[in-house]
Amino acid sequence: MLNSVDPSLKNLHPRYQLREIFDLVGRIGAHKFLYGAGYNRERDLLIGCMFAFYSRRIQSREWFIQRISDPPDFSLTAAADRPFRERPFDHTEIEIVQISPHVSNYSGVIKTLVSTKLDISYSRAVDKDTVLLIFINNSNGPHWSDLLEKFFRDSEDAFGQVFAIYLLVGNPNEPFVYEVKSLRPGGSKEVLKLTEEVNSPLIWHPYFEKFAAKVEQA
Repeated sequence: MLNSVDPSLKNLHPRYQLREIFDLVGRIGAHKFLYGAGYNRERDLLIGCMFAFYSRRIQSREWFIQRISDPPDFSLTAAADRPFRERPFDHTEIEIVQISPHVSNYSGVIKTLVSTKLDISYSRAVDKDTVLLIFINNSNGPHWSDLLEKFFRDSEDAFGQVFAIYLLVGNPNEPFVYEVKSLRPGGSKEVLKLTEEVNSPLIWHPYFEKFAAKVEQA
């Protein structure tokens, strides 16, 4: 269980992790990075970092990201306000599924979800508190997220929370403007601009000095 993981393990702040992503995008271009073959691992890292910034926006605290095992794809760790002797770190496990740019209709979205994350054998392998993060990697994000919200309203999946994340079409010089939408009833929806989130002042916590949370400007 992730709750037993020692928080002194190496946790990296999203803006530190994003240095390698921004370097790659600078070399190959945003379009190839987002839609080209062979970059799934890097895209997953980008999406994980984007979700960490969303979590910061919602909860007003910093979330650090690391890969420990598979599953989950990522874990997020944040300092809480509990006394240090009481394990004052909250943990969230993240599973990511990408809806390919080649998926042309909503039935293809459901097929992808069922074949990858919602089948019975996979559901048995995830903790009930695991977050499912659906990256809709094409222009249908807003429309399909509305349909997915209805789908997950009646779903009997194993995930504690489900979110859709997708890029918003805009200025090609600012390709990473994105929206995160909770697909559970009563959830939130936020639009974020990655470059602004990367450069936002750190929400400091005294426990940062007690574990190896690396923070650097991207």
